[in-house]
This record gives sequence, C-alpha cells and structure tokens, in this order.
Amino acid sequence: MRLADLSTILLLTLPIAGGQSPEPDVVGLVELRERCSPYLGHELELVIQFDRLGEAQNPWLSRFSSAEYLGIHAWGDGQFMWDPADYHNSAPYLFARRGSAEAMVLAQATQYERFLIRGRIGAVLLNEPWIEILRIEKLPYQVGAGTVLHASRGRDLLGQGKRQLAAGEFRRALLADMPEHARADLRRLLSECQRPQ
Repeated sequence: MRLADLSTILLLTLPIAGGQSPEPDVVGLVELRERCSPYLGHELELVIQFDRLGEAQNPWLSRFSSAEYLGIHAWGDGQFMWDPADYHNSAPYLFARRGSAEAMVLAQATQYERFLIRGRIGAVLLNEPWIEILRIEKLPYQVGAGTVLHASRGRDLLGQGKRQLAAGEFRRALLADMPEHARADLRRLLSECQRPQ
C-alpha cells in the first residue's frame, strides 16, 4: 500500500469540521462504479438491490476486515436481473459495521430486496468503490424472483424468435408489484414482441 493510500484512508476517518454531515451526493451504483474517484470520502445516497452476503476483506488490504464489517454484494437500482450482463455484475464491496442496525438489517435481507442507503466511499481499490453503509432504509416494491424468472424466459424466447411465447412470459412478469422503472423496461420488451417482423 502506498503512502498516498494511507493518508487518504486517514483523512476519511477524521470528523467533519463542525460535526455536521454534508448533504449526500445522490448517485446510481452503476454510475458510481464507472467513475468513483470523484466521490472518494463523500457521503452518498443510493438505491441498491441486495444480491447476497459477501466476505469482508483482509485487514492488510483495507479497513473493512471480516471481524469488524459485514460485506454484501448489491446491484444498482437501474440494473435489470433479466439481463445477464446486469445479473452477473453486482458490486462486491459494500460494508456495514458488525453489530450495527444496518448490519442486522442486511443479515436478514433476501435477494432482490431494495434499500435506500447512505454511505461513504472509504477506499477505491481494485477499480471498485469500497462503500461503508452508514444508514439503511428498506424500500417498498422489489423485483421478485418470479418476475426475474418470467422476464428471463421471455428474453430467451424473444432471442429465439418465439415472440408470442415471449410476450406471454413478459405479461406474467408484469403481474407483480415492482418499481416503475422495472415495469417500464418489461413493457419495452413486451412491445418488441408485438412489432411486425
């Protein structure tokens, strides 16, 4: 680890002057992963979709050790699980301090649950933001496993040119409650099935 990396980590642990937290930057997780350096040390507010529990890291690599932090993998809210490129691209470095309310919520989370989090990028390592979760709030509406299953089948069938069968799968996927942006993407896919060939 370089001296510059150590000084950055030390600066991030200092309290903010006046003891007040600045307003968080509102950013999407996908955007943040593409361009995270400008946000280093900033408080952020973002919506995530829980993927799974992960491993905290070696304390020699970062401060997010498994003894101190619970690690999770999460997707950005704009990622659609029926798109294989999105599904296989969850962010692997989000952490909540063990024993905190945030860690307790995440330890009970199920795949695809949505959360509004407030966090801070504690480091940028391996070209990824390493985010400490400071606050968490469960959001209503999520894309459930049934929706992901039917939408994934629909995409496969659409790719095979079986538009009528694909349309049926997309209609089934649309029956569940979900965030409006996910519903809009499924409607877009359904409209592709109804276009003249």
